[in-house]
Amino acid sequence: MFCQQPVATFIKTVRNSIKHHQMIQNGDDTVLVGVSGGIDSVALLHVLRYLAFEFHICIAVAHLNHGLRQQESERDARFVQSLAKSLGLPYFIDKCDTTTYAKENKLTKEEAARHLRYAFYDRISQQQGFEKIALGHHKDDTSELVLMNLFRGSGPLGLSGIPPVRDAIIRPLIDVSREQILSYVNAAGYDYINDSSNTDIEFLRNRIRHRLLPVLKKEYNPSVGESLNRLANVLRYEEDWIESIIQSYFKKIKIDEDDQTIIFSVEKLKKCHIAPVRRIIRKGIQYVKGDLRKIRLFHLAAAVDMLKDGKDRKKMDLPDRVFIQRHGDRLIIGKQKKVRSRIGEKTGERLCYVYEVRPPCTVLVKEIGKRLTFSFISVEKAPAFDVSFREKQSQDVGYFDLELLRFPLTVRNFHCGDRFRPLGLSGSQKVKDFFINNKVPYDQRAQCPILESCGKIIWVVGFRIDDSVRISASTKKILKVRINEHI
Repeated sequence: MFCQQPVATFIKTVRNSIKHHQMIQNGDDTVLVGVSGGIDSVALLHVLRYLAFEFHICIAVAHLNHGLRQQESERDARFVQSLAKSLGLPYFIDKCDTTTYAKENKLTKEEAARHLRYAFYDRISQQQGFEKIALGHHKDDTSELVLMNLFRGSGPLGLSGIPPVRDAIIRPLIDVSREQILSYVNAAGYDYINDSSNTDIEFLRNRIRHRLLPVLKKEYNPSVGESLNRLANVLRYEEDWIESIIQSYFKKIKIDEDDQTIIFSVEKLKKCHIAPVRRIIRKGIQYVKGDLRKIRLFHLAAAVDMLKDGKDRKKMDLPDRVFIQRHGDRLIIGKQKKVRSRIGEKTGERLCYVYEVRPPCTVLVKEIGKRLTFSFISVEKAPAFDVSFREKQSQDVGYFDLELLRFPLTVRNFHCGDRFRPLGLSGSQKVKDFFINNKVPYDQRAQCPILESCGKIIWVVGFRIDDSVRISASTKKILKVRINEHI
């Protein structure tokens, strides 16, 4: 016999969440429940099974074996299958090669697993006719995501947390905490699997969960999780309202569109406040790209800069082959077709990458197999301020006056039309002309990263820094950057 109070309280909270967020509106829905075997998804499955009669729903179990933890992954799949059988529920279990998918699509394993998992849920739902997909995200997941996105420099949308409902996806546990889930499962005596990856501090989310949040709760605000959830809820409602307004702007400012291109009127964009302009451009990128993964505020800021003068600009490359280009009164957002690279990339895709950098750190630019190491040093440890030092700046190490930089820095691929002021010269020069004048072979140009601070090139990496960030007699602290082959 289990303890009634934690179980009754938990069920009541979930019931209220389903009703409040209108997760199930008409009854007679079929719901596919994503079950990993961990405590959150096990709690979700049991509570939905309990509420199934009340809400007139039929439920089934879905589990994807990502193959990342070998025997543990196989154990999880067996556990979920056994659980579904014991509850008399239909189940769908599949296996995928997450590691290969991550490499082929230039994703982290965590990102790849998420993509594959959602694709699996969608596929089963379409094949079997499920109207809803229930996932086990809860209040603590929201507070962790808010902090993650805050550190990444996200705007209000990124800080609005996890939506209770998104299309066919519902999250019935969104208003309960991890502690409440634990109390419910323990009181009811349900079995679940412990996932060892949940304690791996290699992942940012786990560092926030196990290191940062306990400190914030102890030293700053015992209810910091509640505060972050309130912030997310406020921003989510405001985002919904703003989106309805932006949609009207979007239609008026859009000139044309097709499957892979959308065109906006520059004249109409320039008449708008910068806030809707950023959102319209972001919406255009999402339309062309299909998502906003890897798109950061500095990308939007660079796009807004294209509107400030009457000159045409060369293309600005964004992640996943998306580009933005100004041509007269037209701002064009499009997607480049895959082409055979002149430097013979195996994927046949043009080199295109952007990395945010917050020194001190090391960044692997996997697209070109290079590693950049960023560190702070004192003036005393830097080379002497003479001609030989200037020559050293042209090799695999760059030294910069720290006070002349703004973070985050950006490491990206070379763009046609890039300009900088090479160290020692009085005027600016196209990077392409610099390469030609210095007899840099084409394959080296294509492989050369560009380091930026606040949208301004500060180093054509491995060749020459920009004169504006050089070390001088008044320099107090230095940023040192070294480029190496990644082994």
